Amino acid sequence: MRKVILILFLFQASAAIKPFLPTKRGDYVACFPEELTERSHWISKFNFVEVGGVDGVLLSREEISRLKKMGVKRVVFYDWAPAGYHYPGGGDNPLMKWVYENKDTATLNPQGPFPHCEEMGYGWCQDFYFDFGVKEVIRKKTDFLWNLAEKHGYSGIFFDWASGVFILEPEYRPMLLNFKSRHRGSYLRAIGKFYINLKEKHPGLLVVTNQGFRNGKNVLPHTDYDMTESYGTGEEYFGRVLNVEEKGIVEVPDTVYYPVSDDFFNGTLEDSVFYLNYLYKLWEKFRPRGFKNFLYINYAAPEFVEIRDGVYRPVPPRNAIFFGYALARLRGFMAYTEVPFARKSEEVDLYFYDPGKPLGRDYEKIPGGYVRFYTHGFVVVGQWEEETRIEISSSFLLDGTPVYDLYRGKWAGTVKEHEIEIVIFPEMDRLTGHMAPCGRVFLYPSSRIWRKYR
Repeated sequence: MRKVILILFLFQASAAIKPFLPTKRGDYVACFPEELTERSHWISKFNFVEVGGVDGVLLSREEISRLKKMGVKRVVFYDWAPAGYHYPGGGDNPLMKWVYENKDTATLNPQGPFPHCEEMGYGWCQDFYFDFGVKEVIRKKTDFLWNLAEKHGYSGIFFDWASGVFILEPEYRPMLLNFKSRHRGSYLRAIGKFYINLKEKHPGLLVVTNQGFRNGKNVLPHTDYDMTESYGTGEEYFGRVLNVEEKGIVEVPDTVYYPVSDDFFNGTLEDSVFYLNYLYKLWEKFRPRGFKNFLYINYAAPEFVEIRDGVYRPVPPRNAIFFGYALARLRGFMAYTEVPFARKSEEVDLYFYDPGKPLGRDYEKIPGGYVRFYTHGFVVVGQWEEETRIEISSSFLLDGTPVYDLYRGKWAGTVKEHEIEIVIFPEMDRLTGHMAPCGRVFLYPSSRIWRKYR
């Protein structure tokens, strides 16, 4: 009788169920140094954290030590890979002091233009682009970054603009022509030599790149993780104004689904899956050479709930967060969704549940979308226009095991003869007026608990 009572309890007491699900630490999160104290309860739940930067505030060894005592394993800082800032009014970092003194040979734009600072209207800075065809530039930058990591206790570096493909854009053509006039090889290969040098000299240094896949053959073999941005959801402003609690009357953003589509108002799930498949092929190609995984980083607007007459409070955009997570999990990639307008609204405990290891070589088609099976459950992603019941059938499903719907916070049913019926309740996308795509996560109870009481 005790076993029966406990199983009934698992099914009925949803508030007490989550401790019985498989859990883990989160994979990756980024925050600003000034947020660290306020958000330490959240940040400390992740295995590696990006915080601080070369031209901003870097954490002290003591601060990083505190994070590691709280369970964080790796801490990385930000660097703008292809360029650095010179401040005519003073304040250059040691690398940029040397670069400016040797700008005629160390940079690709010694006399300008300075496209980034000019575009942003920053009259107080000049952006100089490194000539990675010069060995001394590579050596100086490598040593500078390593010394910073050693001094402050960082585990590694996050490189923005990591691929170098920006140089193919029209506003950077003067830099490209300058490189070609000086060197016989390509710029894209030269920036790869920087990562090679960094990894050869400091093999224990964690290297995270932003969209290094755009120059995959020269970057991915020499990086640990590569980040994509807004391949699941994005955040845009369209002139919507609300009276927001603690902010007043301000313009607020909307979540954009299918940002990779040419027209996201009429985008499709297949557009997002196309890029997912492309990245997976790169992962398969470069994994034998040390590349570990992709980080699927998305952005979303919070949902807004009216708390009193005409005043709104931002709350987590759960549908967007679950969609971005489940989309990445179709291929076993890591995922995180940032909510820049209201950082607290990105704090959803989805990241701390453990789906286990992916099963089978690939995801599978289901009506309206896709499913990927894991050792601890499965994820589904799709586009449905109304409440939809879907029969999931697979030998990967654990027969006789209850399944918990993380999104709805309730049990979905029990696997019988390797089948289970799930129900999807799609939600309206305010921006397009259509139903938003869905991502849902279904988990078995913790194997230890289930084996004990089944």
